[in-house]
Amino acid sequence: MRDCRNAYCDAVRAGATAVQAWHFHCCTRSESPAMPASIDCEDLPNRIARFSLLAAEAREVCEAQNWGRLRDIWREFRGLVPLRFVSTVWRETCGGSVAWGENEWTPLGPDVGFSISLPFDSDAPPRIVFGDEDAPRTDVGGAPGTVAWIERSRSLRPGSTASMEFGGRTVKSAADGHLIVVTRVGPIDPAAPCEVVRPAEFRLDLRGEGWSGRLELVEGFEGNRMIETNDGDQMLGMLVRIDLEIDEPIGVSSIGVFDEAFLQVPVVRGSDGSIRLGTDHVINGLELLPVDPRLESMYRTDPIGGLQGPGIDCNAFARSRAEAFLDLHPDCRTAPTVGGPVED
Repeated sequence: MRDCRNAYCDAVRAGATAVQAWHFHCCTRSESPAMPASIDCEDLPNRIARFSLLAAEAREVCEAQNWGRLRDIWREFRGLVPLRFVSTVWRETCGGSVAWGENEWTPLGPDVGFSISLPFDSDAPPRIVFGDEDAPRTDVGGAPGTVAWIERSRSLRPGSTASMEFGGRTVKSAADGHLIVVTRVGPIDPAAPCEVVRPAEFRLDLRGEGWSGRLELVEGFEGNRMIETNDGDQMLGMLVRIDLEIDEPIGVSSIGVFDEAFLQVPVVRGSDGSIRLGTDHVINGLELLPVDPRLESMYRTDPIGGLQGPGIDCNAFARSRAEAFLDLHPDCRTAPTVGGPVED
């Protein structure tokens, strides 16, 4: 534990070897109908993404000498990675921070679809609030801010619904919510148009059959803003706190599993001042919860179970997944890249 960074990179490079062997193991089974399905291959992209995130957190807790949390990370790691590959990875190690996107991982891949079209109508006249150039309604140095913002409050139209589709199932929910968006008054910097409009409050309550949930804006996050994409569409980015509850008798909560996420939702403005969050087409999980493009490529790769066609080179496929894993940890790229065939 004397050098957290070196131990972290040792683990990452060993982890890439494990990822390569893991994918080779699953690919060969998907290629051969005679071989039994392996439980080790279930939900493989999510498990590897979580494995990578744990490596990142481990370096931080190593440097903080938080050995209790490091033991917890080890326990979770043992639950994620099949035992046949664990010995390849774990050396007295710590993980490291990684330059990922807004979301470091996501339980929702491209095969999960969301039907969202939530109309928010004005529920109060616009009003002027003051703050600094980045944060409305904020005192600056103990004194009221001097930058003016126009605040518009909206409530979700009664009877609104949302739904999620996965594995051939559709989960529907009734929705209730509130949204406050602020627009900065004054000259607009052409180089920073996304700084002009920001969400100040957001709450979305969902209620389905046997479950309920709430999303609430986490204030002060730099990514809470309205942006315009290259094709002219507007997107509202929000870091939200998530609380999902499954009713009794199961009584399961999401707390501690997936507490926060960065959402990026299409926005359509109405001539009457309304705002509609969502779109007419289904939004997949990687559009709603964006991740770093390199991590996204792992999620969007054909699922292991879909590699059924003849001619699949499992060695090449496994090496490419190991390289993608290493790409998420660029500080550890000084060692030779992964290569060579892997035997199951």
